Amino acid sequence: MLDILFGILYAAEIVVGLGLLIFIHEFGHFVMAKRNGVKVEAFSLGMGPILWKRLWRGTEYRISWIPLGGYVKMAGENIGDPRTGAPDELTSKSAWQRLQIFAAGALMNLIIAVPIAMLAFLWGRQVQVAVVAAPGHPESIAGMRPGDVIVEVNGKAIDRMDEYRKEMLGRPQGELVPVKVRRGGEVKELLVKQSGSERHVQTTPQQTTLAHVKPGSPAWQAGMREGDQILEIDGQQALSAVQVYGALRGAVGREVTMKLRRAEPTGTDVTVKLTPTAKTQNVWPEDGRLMEAIIEEAVEGGPADVPLGDSRFLEKGDVITKVGDREVKHWKDLKDVIEASPGRPVLVTRMRGASSASMEIVPMHRIGGVGQMGVKPLATAKIVHVAEGSTYYNDGLRSGDVILSIDKLTPKGGGWWGTPKKEVVDTTGQVSVQDFFSPLDNRALKRVKVRRGTEEKELTLHASEEPSPDLEGLGLARGDGGFLAFNMYYRRWGWGEAAGDSLSEPVEIAKLTFITLKKLVLRQESTKNLAGPLGIFQASFIHAKFGFGNFLYLLLLITVNLGVFNLLPIPVLDGGHILLLGIEKVRGHPPSPRFVERFQMVGLALLLTLIVFVTYNDVGRIWGG
Repeated sequence: MLDILFGILYAAEIVVGLGLLIFIHEFGHFVMAKRNGVKVEAFSLGMGPILWKRLWRGTEYRISWIPLGGYVKMAGENIGDPRTGAPDELTSKSAWQRLQIFAAGALMNLIIAVPIAMLAFLWGRQVQVAVVAAPGHPESIAGMRPGDVIVEVNGKAIDRMDEYRKEMLGRPQGELVPVKVRRGGEVKELLVKQSGSERHVQTTPQQTTLAHVKPGSPAWQAGMREGDQILEIDGQQALSAVQVYGALRGAVGREVTMKLRRAEPTGTDVTVKLTPTAKTQNVWPEDGRLMEAIIEEAVEGGPADVPLGDSRFLEKGDVITKVGDREVKHWKDLKDVIEASPGRPVLVTRMRGASSASMEIVPMHRIGGVGQMGVKPLATAKIVHVAEGSTYYNDGLRSGDVILSIDKLTPKGGGWWGTPKKEVVDTTGQVSVQDFFSPLDNRALKRVKVRRGTEEKELTLHASEEPSPDLEGLGLARGDGGFLAFNMYYRRWGWGEAAGDSLSEPVEIAKLTFITLKKLVLRQESTKNLAGPLGIFQASFIHAKFGFGNFLYLLLLITVNLGVFNLLPIPVLDGGHILLLGIEKVRGHPPSPRFVERFQMVGLALLLTLIVFVTYNDVGRIWGG
């Protein structure tokens, strides 16, 4: 119930915040229209059906039901409006006066960015430190390693990961950017090639902060507190939830030493000792030997996402036949070589139909120091190799079997008020080897039907029972399994620093926006990074959950982008109207109504196409993971 109430609060915060930015835009048009003597027929706070209205000095002021911005209706504004030649019509005003009116909305968005930035910095926000858990692909090639701390980019000192990303994205495509990192007690300078936003994906240490510590529990008595960030376990740096859980699982029954960073007082490091107790858990171990080495996709921006002629080197259905000096028979052969080669070139050979091709690929560093190529295996039903003595062999699976069905559990149902989802057996649809490996599947048994030659066989597979840390017993997990939270640290700016940054930050965002638009036109950035209403709402919800200061900073980003985008010379937008004014000044008279109408229709078509495209992007990002 509490989660639902907070969700409603966040949604209301988003609607009011985004609506305020739109209203401020329209208010700019309203003020400048009044100042230049244009009759404003209606000015509304909100959209949709009118809730309240009042006529005052020739303008109908309205409050409408939907709190998403507002609108201004000026006399003679629309193409279909009758032109009477009255002096208070928009079309009767000089080009200079109309320019002021058209530009006022975007300028208001840019002006309001300064107080929004000031408030965001004074309020403070959660930010990510510039510690690298897993470097992006260009960073891996340059020699960056997990655990490095980025301290300087192109001569500018930084202390947050978002600063690093902004500095890199603001550089020209292909430029070698000097980046200084601290590794242990030594500072190293690397040259990182600017390679596009989708490739500079720097992972910071994530989810190593304790989300819950039960008072009086063994963890509490050991000195652990909610909000503590786990820095090290037995001297090993903790960079991810996987590492933390793996270290605790490997230490079941023995004492471990953990270094923690306490949020309050800020930056205090403490050392605690804890003995993880054990419980047994059903595990379905992933075995890459069962899977074919066939590519589902090369992840966009990953090491394997490289062109070859008119296509990509790796596409869906390609078969990997050799990697380095190793012949590839199954997925594990590929995985073993790639994981052992972070930051080092590996020659990969693939077959596509009857044609073969080879290319050197540099695996990127992932958390734990292993390499990753950025490919996903195709879900197929054929079992390649079952090793003698393995769990799957002992249960009757054999090399060459083809899976026909698995009685996998799928969630169905569930209510709004936290009622549990029901689990039902579902044997329909496409099945694959990957369906064996489900980390969330705690069943002891699975019933499987396979085809072996001309026969069909039914088998019962047994999960492996493995010891795991009893997190609830230690007091580190709630009943819902919650254990670790995202790592963020709270930073609040002083008055002087906030004043300076509130003036410079909107300028930096505007510059980065123009640079990004230029790169999109030159096809140096992927259009898949564009977001629409759904993406903006999703990002707003995430920022709102991280705190009001983070949400204010997102509003800063949106209002600057709204101002810049509206000034672009695109029909229908304010910049399109300004472009028509420029044509009018050059020709000495306004364009014909027919030209204006066609101009606006083209702009409307472009805008609708863009909306459909970015909504498609949003849906793919949100529902496609």
